[in-house]
Amino acid sequence: MMRLLHCFGGWVLRSRAKIMRCRWITVATEVFCRTKYVPDREDVALLAESMALVEAAGLQGLNQRLGQANRKIFDTIAEVNLAVMLIRNLCVSTIEYEPPDYGRRPVDFRVTQQDAVIHFQMKRFGDLERDNRRDAVYERIKQASALIDVPKFLGIALKEEFAETNIAGLVQLIEAVAPDAIEGCTYDFKVGDAVLATAEFWSPSSVLLPHLTLGTASDAGAVNITGLAADQLRASLRKAAGAFHSPVDAKNLNMVVAESDRHHDIDICEACFGTEEELFAANGKHTWHRLGDGVFAETGIAEKVVGLVALRRPDRFKPVSAYDAYLLINEPHLKWVDQIRKAIPIAKVVRYNMRP
Repeated sequence: MMRLLHCFGGWVLRSRAKIMRCRWITVATEVFCRTKYVPDREDVALLAESMALVEAAGLQGLNQRLGQANRKIFDTIAEVNLAVMLIRNLCVSTIEYEPPDYGRRPVDFRVTQQDAVIHFQMKRFGDLERDNRRDAVYERIKQASALIDVPKFLGIALKEEFAETNIAGLVQLIEAVAPDAIEGCTYDFKVGDAVLATAEFWSPSSVLLPHLTLGTASDAGAVNITGLAADQLRASLRKAAGAFHSPVDAKNLNMVVAESDRHHDIDICEACFGTEEELFAANGKHTWHRLGDGVFAETGIAEKVVGLVALRRPDRFKPVSAYDAYLLINEPHLKWVDQIRKAIPIAKVVRYNMRP
């Protein structure tokens, strides 16, 4: 009977979401207008449906975050994707987004079940010191652009060599070309003969802008991180784990969640469990083991993090998507796997002695 009530509650949520979906079409369209991504009707409809479901579940703060975002829009869409995944799996269990009573740094989602409370902290892999410095540069360009009285969107791409000392020169270029910029054209910012950044401009299709508005910001070209992927992932996991206050026990489960489409399974496993090392015996026998450098074994994480839920989209180029979820379990907390499965559908559980 309880299961029937839960599923009926889920049906009510989906029915309410369907009614509200129409008014979210406009909002979803405006969200995509602030990006360079060109959505089709399905993209807009899926985002509208997701936002309606989020609203029906009482997670208005998440919709508000997405509706107001000018940067990291796709990171917030990923949070919406996760929220929808939880809502559909949990029916009427209590789900909260950034609960204010959690502390100065609230976790992204808190799920209150009959047996336990589960905290989910969503992390974008790669948000490291370099990225934080880059974010500071983007923020300064954003603030300077807001002083330019041109109602357009601005997109910038910075080369790795672009430094803080180049900001003023780039802003001067932006101010000079913005009024008469041609859509579809890129404008180079050079120091000597070297192109350090490019800028492009486009007019909004459905929103009114009060000034030049930074719409996209990215790296121009790939950043060489060969051999550093596992180290970067470890740092990212440490940062996410810092959101958790209490150690894991029967009533408190803490999970890190991350989209992992852009990362190899071996790098994720080495970050969590330890670096793989091949062993060759004198008799020709070949074995392997892991070194003790996995982040799961570190003090502050070993006792506070049940594991990492790695999310992969069936089509990595579609921003609004369901996920295949893989649980990399922190071995001391193996007994909580079934409890985690109640909150989020896990396709596969990966342990420290397994290879991807």
